[in-house]
Amino acid sequence: DTCGAIICVEDLPRTCIGNTSDEILKLISANDKLRVCLDTNHLMQETPMDFIKKVGDKIKTLHISDYDFVNECHWIPGEGKINWHELYQALQDVGYDGVWMYEVGRRHLRDVIGRDLELPDFYKNANEIFNGEDLTVFSSSK
Repeated sequence: DTCGAIICVEDLPRTCIGNTSDEILKLISANDKLRVCLDTNHLMQETPMDFIKKVGDKIKTLHISDYDFVNECHWIPGEGKINWHELYQALQDVGYDGVWMYEVGRRHLRDVIGRDLELPDFYKNANEIFNGEDLTVFSSSK
């Protein structure tokens, strides 16, 4: 309490505990000070937007990455299937004011673009999302 720390419970994929908004809400009901870390790459049973709408202002931090709705991929937004403009709007709708923290494998596009992702790539990606612009897609899979 004295240091101002917040304990956040992260949603987990597949059959792990906390794999839906209902389970997360049940888990954090153990203590009214618990909050949530939304990992956008882990939701296999509901969309990130549905999760955000249900969990709302209990979300205090994020792990941002994209995926194919089948497996965890940890891709930079735009490489998978998440609608990032819709996700960002859902976060705004619930008053999210925390960090925008990427959890992306830097090397996942090395074979496509011939280099690791770098800080300017993440900066550009975030600004494209925040400004409602088309996302730069590095791969040829889209």
